[in-house]
Amino acid sequence: MTSFIRCVAEKLGFILCLGSAYWSISHVIDMDGDHVIGSQCLWPPLNNCFGESTKGSGGAVVRRRAPNMSLWPDVVPMTSLIIPSGTLLWSYFVQRACTTLHPITLFERCFKDWFQYLQKKVKRMAVYIINTFREDKLGIKSRLFIVFPSMIKFTLTSFDLELWKEAVNVWPATLGFHYEQTVLLRSLQVFGFEKVRFSFERILDIAPFDGLYTFLREIPFNLAIDDDVDAINLWCDKRLRLGLRRFGVDSHVNVPHLIDMAHDHGIHYLLEIRRSEHSDVPLLFAGQLIRTLQRRKSDILASKANVHFDTVRATAILEGQGCKLSVLSSKHAIDILVDRWLNEAIGDLLARLRKKTGCLDHYVGETESSDCLLWVETHKHLIADCFGSIKLCIIAGHVERCGTILDAIEGLDGQPTKLSIVFFFHLGPVLQAMHTDISSPPFAPFLRRLIERCVRCFLGTRTRNPQEMFLRQQINKRSLCACKTCTEVKEFLHQLYVPQRCFSGSEAVLRHIKCNTVTIHKLANIKLVDRPRIALQIIKNQNIFAMQRWENRVKGLQEILCCIGPEHIIERAMGDRYADLKVAMEGKGEYRDSL
Repeated sequence: MTSFIRCVAEKLGFILCLGSAYWSISHVIDMDGDHVIGSQCLWPPLNNCFGESTKGSGGAVVRRRAPNMSLWPDVVPMTSLIIPSGTLLWSYFVQRACTTLHPITLFERCFKDWFQYLQKKVKRMAVYIINTFREDKLGIKSRLFIVFPSMIKFTLTSFDLELWKEAVNVWPATLGFHYEQTVLLRSLQVFGFEKVRFSFERILDIAPFDGLYTFLREIPFNLAIDDDVDAINLWCDKRLRLGLRRFGVDSHVNVPHLIDMAHDHGIHYLLEIRRSEHSDVPLLFAGQLIRTLQRRKSDILASKANVHFDTVRATAILEGQGCKLSVLSSKHAIDILVDRWLNEAIGDLLARLRKKTGCLDHYVGETESSDCLLWVETHKHLIADCFGSIKLCIIAGHVERCGTILDAIEGLDGQPTKLSIVFFFHLGPVLQAMHTDISSPPFAPFLRRLIERCVRCFLGTRTRNPQEMFLRQQINKRSLCACKTCTEVKEFLHQLYVPQRCFSGSEAVLRHIKCNTVTIHKLANIKLVDRPRIALQIIKNQNIFAMQRWENRVKGLQEILCCIGPEHIIERAMGDRYADLKVAMEGKGEYRDSL
């Protein structure tokens, strides 16, 4: 900041600074090279403008004298100064002091002359800051934006429209729009709407939506006497619609503003909303909007703006978006909004599911499930969004839309996915919390298919052996080739009740098999043994071997079914196939699934 101070001092011959106590003490300092040749305390105004020498909070020595600039004798080194922010704030206070505090008697004429002198210097300072900000040669734009509100206040007190336009045109409204709307609204009263209109449009083009809405809502209450209220209301309406189209407002923080808008001005405004190009996950916005619309639906429909609902205008908005649909009432408009944003949320989720889901590598009964747990942890946000979308469908009254989500979770290739296993454990409690019957479509068919997959995995079917969902997958993934001996090894590993076997052959062949099968060391122990002839001995690990026993498989299936819910829930989900399931679990028959 020191380089900026020196630069300003060289250009203008003076520098303004605010004291270290924010909103408390300001100074005007004349510069002579690297030294301060005078300083004057300006706040609190009048009370402290006169008196003996003292040390100001800004670090400069202040001599409180009659306000005559030529009488400042103090010389203070540049290094002793503290230069904080707010370089133009003092002008607003001084101007207000001249008009609101007690009349100046002894030094009235001198004070006015002094103030006019300062006002000229402030304008030169403001112009220099504007040019510096526009060019940003010193790379201090981020530090300078805080002086613009004070600069605008100065232009209002001095009625300088040209300087006001210059300041507003370079003011980074995206940084301070939320906090400095009052000074902009004051500009309407000082200059009138038509004189500030184009500058306001420039600010509104880049302002965030929540600030834009609150600002436009306050404009009609801050107009000058001669302003055309009806024309300005039309302008505000147009700017609001442009803002809705441009920003997309698909951020959940804007939902309260949108609901207020629907209540105060009409539900048709929400039909203008576009999805932002930069929004990848609209579920958060869609969820909050749909929930709030459903909660305040009766209140919105009963508002004055929606009792006399303009169906023609609402239909025209949809036609402009390429939607050939007539809006019949305000209630119909809410239904259209709910359906539109539900489609956005589901469409985005389905696109992400197609990229992320993959076939299950480890089935639900596997002891070593670290890979599956790692996958779930990595994709926990996607899993949460799946449950969120299902809840949203139920809240919106479109339970049938859950079927699309469940189909994507289940897997387009007919194979169970990792996501389906997570849902297998948690869908029941979620539906129970949403007061939704698990035996109703589309949830019951989904659960039934998953239960049948688990039955096939644990117990097997008429055409399939139960080991293939785990053991066969593990074997097929490894690097066993298609030669005769490797094929025999595969067949042995597929056999359920054969614990070990020795394979004979030449030493080269056996070493080839050992190298290829070493990657399945979690499934079996492999070693070369000396028999009458050298052989390769493969012994299945006991934990893997025990998992294939009938009693263990039935126990594993029972544990899985208990995770879903009590027996009556399983019975409702399975329907007329529940009796077949019970027979299969008792070992009295086979369960022939419908897959």
